[in-house]
Amino acid sequence: MAVAPTHSRLAAFSAGGLDVEVHLWDIPYLVPFRIARPDPNEESSRTAFVHITDRATGLEGWGEGCADPYYGDTPETIAAVAPLLFSVALPAIEAALAEAGGASTGAGYAAARGLSGISGRSADALAPMSAAMDLALGHHGAAKSAIEQALQDLLARSANTSLRRLLGAPENIGHTNLTIGIAPIDTMVERAAAATKYPSLKLKVGLGGEEELLRRVREVYHGPLRLDANCGWSLERALELLPHIERSNVELLEQP
Repeated sequence: MAVAPTHSRLAAFSAGGLDVEVHLWDIPYLVPFRIARPDPNEESSRTAFVHITDRATGLEGWGEGCADPYYGDTPETIAAVAPLLFSVALPAIEAALAEAGGASTGAGYAAARGLSGISGRSADALAPMSAAMDLALGHHGAAKSAIEQALQDLLARSANTSLRRLLGAPENIGHTNLTIGIAPIDTMVERAAAATKYPSLKLKVGLGGEEELLRRVREVYHGPLRLDANCGWSLERALELLPHIERSNVELLEQP
């Protein structure tokens, strides 16, 4: 029986004309997702969501921070640094909007409605928001990403456009891959065989047995193949595996 996700609110505060909440969702996986290094998110994903509401308009924005303790991020640290990051991000984005839209934003983000025709070029004016957060606080990439997403989402809604159009992204974006976590080789091969409908496949590796794994996966999956060792290999091991990687026509090797 699947375990239901759990939820808690980690923080709530006001920033400028915004109400901000940081939520923790602990979302269990259907099967364990193991990688080469120890990971507390092996059984479930502990993810932080930043939710903002513009009090002047009632419009909302959402952002997600994938909290990986390996990089010093947890949902709790995201909640802890969010007030500081908002305190520097908001003045930066207000100034950028005023410059791009030629209007005061003192009444809240409703002024962004004047940017309904915003292009990818003018969306570059939002870059100072990221620079301001980086200058105020080192590291904490997950928190910065979640806040940036939430503010961009709110701006897109205020401008009555999609986030894709706000950022100037193309309509036809590339496909993502299905990732298979480390498991017994028989299990990984079975999962690869069931993944033929996916346009590309990534295998988590790094604990040994890659020669057999690559050979057997290539017997059942013939699309683009990628590997991610999550720093599990030594230089010697990576060099040893290069012929097998080439023979299996691996498209990408991540974090060997």
